[in-house]
Amino acid sequence: MWFGFPPGATQISVNNQIFEIEAKDDNDRGLFRAPDHFAPQILDLPGFSRVEAPKDGPPDLPKTLDDGVGKEVDRLAAQLAQRDLELSHYKSLVAEVSVERDELKLQLHEAQAKVLELEEAAEESTRKPSASTSASMGSTSITTSTAASQKS
Repeated sequence: MWFGFPPGATQISVNNQIFEIEAKDDNDRGLFRAPDHFAPQILDLPGFSRVEAPKDGPPDLPKTLDDGVGKEVDRLAAQLAQRDLELSHYKSLVAEVSVERDELKLQLHEAQAKVLELEEAAEESTRKPSASTSASMGSTSITTSTAASQKS
């Protein structure tokens, strides 16, 4: 089975067997052959993929998996690609929800600050009448004291 290396890779070791570039495709991507039973391990690695045999490359290795298993590998590789797309989608949803959460946190903070400001204003407005009564009583008290000292 033929596989393609990710950009920059030139060899891979699978179960202590080293595979190196044996051919290149039209895009200058390195290609290599490995036994079919290594396909799940190779395809699980980021950037590696199954490719068609190159026209000018050596013949494919003998099949070690029966045709049913090879089709199963193809099915699982396609399923893995689909799961990767789903994962990317869910990651973007999480990012969107995180932004929305942060905006709501900011709104909550602003609302809490406004409530605190209104509570302080309400408390201050209820204190003002008693403060003026107290001052008024203080004046009366002083006047009374002054009047009492004049009588004496």
